[in-house]
Amino acid sequence: WLPNPSLGASNYNMGLAPYDALNAALHVAGVAPEAAPRIIRWCMYLLGAWGAVRLIRRLAPAADTPALRLTTAAVFVLNPYSVVAGSTAAILVPYALFPWFFAATMSTLRNGTWRSAAGAALLFAAMTGMNVGAVPLLQLAAIPALAGWLLWRRVISWRQGCIALGKLGLLCAGVSLYWLLPSA
Repeated sequence: WLPNPSLGASNYNMGLAPYDALNAALHVAGVAPEAAPRIIRWCMYLLGAWGAVRLIRRLAPAADTPALRLTTAAVFVLNPYSVVAGSTAAILVPYALFPWFFAATMSTLRNGTWRSAAGAALLFAAMTGMNVGAVPLLQLAAIPALAGWLLWRRVISWRQGCIALGKLGLLCAGVSLYWLLPSA
């Protein structure tokens, strides 16, 4: 107990629900508690590598080769950021889900439907709000670059991009309220 106006020490791990759901599922399946984080870590690396391969195939379909897919997966898993910072769930979970979120955001920008925006927002929510959601919030910085690239290539119009980003922003904020409000 710390006698201060905050009524104790601050807790920045508000958004653990998605990660806790994985742990609970492994517990119900009979997995030993010390093995659960390792299993989740391996699954996150596999899921992230798969997402990175799918994303590179969407971004550069003309360059798609088995060598490119293998290189993409290897670089995603074996880069210094992943090896060092990926040892914590607060970094690894959003890192592994980011290629999927980026691809879903690309679909939202292209077609602008509420359904695609909802899919992207659910992926954003799955990134968790651990450490006050610092990693997912920083990853959002890539979205203007994606929108700019699609505008430059004339894949979307300004109006289409603004409407799609508005839908996505509204839904991402909505699914993040469970950790945003206690963090404020």
